[in-house]
This record gives sequence, structure tokens and C-alpha cells, in this order.
Amino acid sequence: SCHYDEPGYVVFSDLIGPLIEQDVYSIATASKLTAANLQNAYFTSSARNEIALVFDQNISWFSGASSLIFLTTANGTAAGTVSSGSATGNTIKLQVSGASSASQITYVKGLVTWQQANLLYGTNGIAALTFADVPIETLSPYQSWATSKGLGSGNSAGDADPDLDGVKNALEFVLGGEPNPSSPGSNSSALVPSSSRNGSGDLIFTFHRKLNSVGAVSLNFQWSNNLAFPAQNSVPIGTTSSSSDGITVAISNFDPTTEAIIVTVPAAKAASGKLFGRLVAATP
Repeated sequence: SCHYDEPGYVVFSDLIGPLIEQDVYSIATASKLTAANLQNAYFTSSARNEIALVFDQNISWFSGASSLIFLTTANGTAAGTVSSGSATGNTIKLQVSGASSASQITYVKGLVTWQQANLLYGTNGIAALTFADVPIETLSPYQSWATSKGLGSGNSAGDADPDLDGVKNALEFVLGGEPNPSSPGSNSSALVPSSSRNGSGDLIFTFHRKLNSVGAVSLNFQWSNNLAFPAQNSVPIGTTSSSSDGITVAISNFDPTTEAIIVTVPAAKAASGKLFGRLVAATP
């Protein structure tokens, strides 16, 4: 099985030719020409019964691939089996038979019978690269969110703004925004906090926070009379309502996944009648 007949070599040529055009002659292509390559693997929750495999391109799932995926501990001991899977975009979600103590994952290994129909394929029709002993990470809530949004390493930082809408990723996470510029509704301007002055001249600053972001990023309200926002004018937004130096933070349920938060800065804090507020989020 180390040689092919003539039609097999024609297939090789058809696959390699476009790569040469791309890599040597810089001819742009509309889609990926290479085999799907795993970028990272991680448990999607603390239950450790689902694993996400993130590839560098869109990927397809075939049920027979379950028999070609192996979960092991660091010393190579089997630690659970994959019962099923599904693919969405560049990510495969593997369902594991119960909570797994696995720390690494392998796809296709020696002395294991396999059939071509059971392999993983990119949506370009090329079989994915195999991988061995890849660490299974436990991602933070923010990392899981960034991965689910398809943000690559260059765009996944909390202070990045890949869709250039003026709302950085960490704040997109808090507000429930869409940071990926290729996704519909990536402009999150409608989600940014609103502010007003009440009859007493107090600044009323209102926004909605997604519950999965609570504790996953640091969140602070900052106020100012002149947009300088000194460090001492920073109020942490915690998990419960609070009051500090006359500034109140009221937190209430909005819906099953969201909290409504109202920050009130008393008029006495104003200088020359001016009060400004802003929300700052940062990843650990």
C-alpha cells in the first residue's frame, strides 16, 4: 500500500498544484487548501463530559470517528471514551461517556483498525491531520467565550477590538456582544451603557451584564468631572448591590442569563455641573 495507480497520482497533483500557486506565486484562494489542523482542545465545562476540538478551518464530523479518538491520562492510561460528536464551523464537540479524568487526546494511532469513511475531513474535502497526546485544557469562561466566537490568537485578547466597533472584547463578553467581524450583528454599539441625569442632578448609569461573565473578568465603573478618570474614582462592580463614598450600585435580575445594573453618582460629585461615567472590563 505504499504506491498508487495513475489516477491516485493525478489526485496528488490536483491537490498540490493550487498550493504551489498560492505559496510560490502568491495567487489568492477563496478557501483553505491544506488539511485541517487542530489548534487546541478543552473541556467545555467543569463536568468534564464534553470536549471541544478547535481547528484552523471548518470541519466535518462522521460518527465512525468516535472509534478513532482516544482519551488518556498523562501516563497513558485510558480515561473515558467518546460516545458521539458534532461539528459547527471550525469546532467539533465530543460527548464523553461520563466525567473524564483525561488530560490528553489522540486521533488515530498505530495498530488500530480504521476506515477512510470514518476520518475527519475539512469542509474542503481533505482529511484532517492526525494528532497525538494533545493536552486537554480547562479554559476560563472568557477563553471559552472567545473560542466559541471564533477569535484567533491575534484577536482573542481582552483588550482587542477585532470588529472595530469601539467595544473591546472583555466588555463585549460582559455585555453579550458579538466581537467577530465576520458574524452578523458584530456592531455592539446598541449594548453599550446609557447615562442620564435625574431631577436631582445625579448621574444614572445603566447597563446589562451577562451572568457567565460575573467573576470571570474584573469590572469597574469610573466617574469623572473632566474625562481624566483618576484611579481613586473607580468603583468595583461586584456580585451584589453595594454603596461606596455615596455612589450606589444596584444589581437586579433582568432575565435568566442577564443582570440589570444601575450606578448612581450623586450630584454632589459634579464640578461645574459636569459628571462623566464609563465602564471598564479587563481579563485576568
